[in-house]
Amino acid sequence: MIKLQLAAFTLYSGNDQVLAQFYAKLLNSKVEYQGDFFSYVHVPDSDFYLNFMMDKTYQPPTGNLTPGQQHPMGTLDFIVDDLAQAVA
Repeated sequence: MIKLQLAAFTLYSGNDQVLAQFYAKLLNSKVEYQGDFFSYVHVPDSDFYLNFMMDKTYQPPTGNLTPGQQHPMGTLDFIVDDLAQAVA
């Protein structure tokens, strides 16, 4: 059987560099690469990367499912060992 491992997830944004900095801080990591339209962050203690791609036409999703508006395309879920400390 072929070994398959998820290596990265790409998020599109109006500003890839700002989003990469946000996730780097959240994950206690650093931005490994930052270019004109693409950045990525290594997720600590893993072989996984979060990629961030600039899209000049990006429209943030709305909270409700309004026809003709951008809808959320996915979520990133994190597990923390101390929620109170994580949000402090």
